[in-house]
This record gives sequence, structure tokens and C-alpha cells, in this order.
Amino acid sequence: MVESPNRRLAPLTTTTLVVAALVGLHPANAEPQGRTTRTGAPPVITAGSAQTNWASHNLDLHNQRFADLDQINTDTVGQLQPRWSFVVPAGLNVAQVTPLVVDGLMYFHAGATVLALNAVTGEEVWTLEVDGLSGGVVRGPLYADGKIYTYHGDQLVATDAKSGELIESFGDGGVLPVFGLALETKYPDVYPPGFDASTLNYRMNSSPTYHDNTLFAASAISEGNIPGGLVVAADATTGAIKWVFNTIPQGPQDEGWELADPTWGDGKRVGIWTQPAIDVELGLLYFNTANPNPPYDGSARPGANLFTNSTIALDLETGALRWHYQSIHHDLWDWDNITGPVLFDVTHNGETIKGVGAAGKNCLLYLWHRETGEPINPMV
Repeated sequence: MVESPNRRLAPLTTTTLVVAALVGLHPANAEPQGRTTRTGAPPVITAGSAQTNWASHNLDLHNQRFADLDQINTDTVGQLQPRWSFVVPAGLNVAQVTPLVVDGLMYFHAGATVLALNAVTGEEVWTLEVDGLSGGVVRGPLYADGKIYTYHGDQLVATDAKSGELIESFGDGGVLPVFGLALETKYPDVYPPGFDASTLNYRMNSSPTYHDNTLFAASAISEGNIPGGLVVAADATTGAIKWVFNTIPQGPQDEGWELADPTWGDGKRVGIWTQPAIDVELGLLYFNTANPNPPYDGSARPGANLFTNSTIALDLETGALRWHYQSIHHDLWDWDNITGPVLFDVTHNGETIKGVGAAGKNCLLYLWHRETGEPINPMV
């Protein structure tokens, strides 16, 4: 995915507002140096179910972004009124952020700053700033097991959701150089201990996915000439790396090497822009990959360029490749899949179909059986 002017937004020089609108009803890598935590008004926490919380960028493990709340409907939408607003500090870019709301608190992050607000009043509860973290456009944090996980360049940060204090057991005092550690783990003969993955332009553009005390993080970007996009499984308590999958296999030690190697020339670069999805019952993790690089000149990369522009299923426990489908071969148009995969179940002729769907810039929606990768409908 090429960063267009609309995507590559400059840091804001004016203030930004976070606004809550209601219908008149209350809503059910270094030592931790340089961090500042400010405590504001205590949150008003109401008894709520998981349905009234939004704990992840795409809401749930299936990436469905659907909550069956009924407060806002055709009868009440005309009654919406601003309840509160919050002025985001100048210089913080929250243009693409999906705020989280969990047990009465709203969370979002930008640059090296993480903020928690009282979701009912809009008052600031705490702010965390960690020196040495990079900025860039993000899509919002992740809440899991009482922690807020944010990403800043190639770093993952774990914070206590109530207090705003860094989780000392995670990584190095709450900060995990996830892609540097992943490269060291996957390719120990190439990348030495302490390798700085930011020198290869690795970064995260969307939040990780959480399941069973494991974080599944994905790296961008193709245009940074990264040596393949990484999907990394890391222990959510300690940050220890469990497994690593490279979207562009670098050698026989990588899953999919025999399939992918013949489809490339010299250029082997592809990132992952969106949050993975998980089917716990099948034990599979799904994600979409971006376009190859250079995006519009394929002369240096003859072949289909696997696994670019693909939807991929991995074994949840091991990271082994289970299936893939490449929607655009040898992309010359920047037509990558720009959405995360969405998992769904439908009934047809009395049969339940477990599906996964993905859409891209070619304006087509692809639907597969998510256990096998076989198309649900014929591909013509």
C-alpha cells in the first residue's frame, strides 16, 4: 500500500477534538525513563457486559466490528447531541484512531503518548509519555487482560489500564522491540542480539490481536524496503517471542519458501497494514498482505510475487502456513487488500459455511471457506 497524501498526514499544528455524542442516555526498549503519568478525575464505571465495551480496533477476534446495541436507531438518531469534547494536545495525530471504551474508560494513543479519558464526562484520567518512541499514524490501541497495548514505530508498549503505569514484566520495563527480537529469533545468523529493526523501516500500522495470553503483531511497510513483512506471536505477559512468519520467505528455513521463491526476482518486500483475525475453534490466524515494492514497476520482480496481495491462514500455535490465496498476481497498480479479513458464518441450503472475506482496491470482495481456503463461489 502506497502512502497517499491523505494517508501520510502531517502532525497536527492545531488542536483536535474527540467528541462524544449521546441520545440523552448514559452509556452502559529502555528502562522506564522519561515517563510521566498524570492522574485526573476518577472514572464513572457502570456495570456493563462485553457488548458495551469496545476493546480492540476491529472489536472481536473475527474482525466483524458489529455490536448489536440499540440505543441509536432510526427513531433516536435525530436526538443526538454533543455530551462532551476533549482537546487533543497539539502535535498529536489521531486522524485514523479507533478509540477503545472499556468499563467506563476511553483509550487512544498518538506518537509517544497514551491517553485515558472518563468516557462519561470526557475528563482526563491519565496520560503516559515514554521518551524515545516514534510517532506516525496509528489505528488505535488494544485492551486485553487489564492492560493497554500500544504500538509506536517498531515498539510495543504495555500499560496498566487503570493506573497508566508501564507493565515492568513486559519486554524491557514495559517496552518491547518486537520486530528486532523477531528477526533475532528467526534469523540468528543474520541479526545480532539488540538489533534495531527501525533501521530496516519496520513499523506497526495497526494494533495486534490478543488470544490466550498471546499477542499477534504484524509489520508494515512495503515501501520501506523491509525484507518481508513479519507476523509475530509474543507472550502477552513477558514479550517472549513464540513464533515468526515472514510474508516473503527469505530461505529454506521459512514457511512457504518452495512456493514463493520461484515467483520473485531481486525485490522481495511486502508489509501488513491491518489487524489479524482468529478462529479459535479451527486454530487458525488470518491476515492480509499488501502490494509488492516497487509498486508500479515490476521489472525487478518477475513472477507472481508470493505472498503479496494475499489472504493467508497460519496455525495459531506454531505459525505454520495452512493456506493462502493471492488475489492480484504481479501487482503493478497498488491493488492490495486494504481491509483486515472478516470471519463469518452463513447457512445455505441447510449447511453452515464458515467463511472469511477480504476486499481490496480492485473493488472485488473475495470469499473463501476459512478452513481450506477454497472459494465459496467460483472465481471466474
